[in-house]
Amino acid sequence: MNKPIAPISSDSSHDLGNRNNLPGLLNQIIKKHMQGQVDNSLPALVVSFDQENNRVEVQPLIRILQSDGSEVSRGTLTVPVFNYGTNKMSLRFNLAAGDIGWIEANDRDISLFLQSFSEEKPNTLRQHDFSDAIFYPDAMRGMSFTADAIMSNEAGTVKTEWFDDKIVHTAPTVEIDATDANFTGNITADGTITGAEVETDAGISLDDHVHEGSLTAPDGPQSDTGAPIP
Repeated sequence: MNKPIAPISSDSSHDLGNRNNLPGLLNQIIKKHMQGQVDNSLPALVVSFDQENNRVEVQPLIRILQSDGSEVSRGTLTVPVFNYGTNKMSLRFNLAAGDIGWIEANDRDISLFLQSFSEEKPNTLRQHDFSDAIFYPDAMRGMSFTADAIMSNEAGTVKTEWFDDKIVHTAPTVEIDATDANFTGNITADGTITGAEVETDAGISLDDHVHEGSLTAPDGPQSDTGAPIP
């Protein structure tokens, strides 16, 4: 359904120089038509998030200005969330109520495309409408950091920092869930290394192993034991 075109009035948004000439009047009519008919981009607040279907309900944060000077809040919208990635891998965020970002209107109706993710015709004649918007999450708030790039929680207590010569992970706990973990360089640990079974690359257990030589040693000065036995 077409949007109503806001009426032309004597409010302060009008250029008074356009009132007494035809080109100026046409310009004002076109401007009002664009204001009422063409959506582009606005900041928006997350109301709720459907993670499974990748749909977010958002409240646009810029009110509509009426010709009489009054303000009207925009209605909420449910739109897809932008996720950076490909068919193989993507970066996704678990949005929560109160998060903010941007809604960006598409040029045409994308409802059929969202059902098939393939080439489709527009389902309606709708154009530049927030009904066909995408939501882009955006933290917006500033943060002080020295790395070349960073991914961090707001407090900075959990973060990954990228420098041109290293990557730094900071967190109270870091968990790695992998069948195998391979390190090509040296491993340095300031704390204690614990595990169900810790072995050297020669297959020698560091938790429970024996050495070559006598199982008992006499009192007095001791000589070095033999090599550990795998």
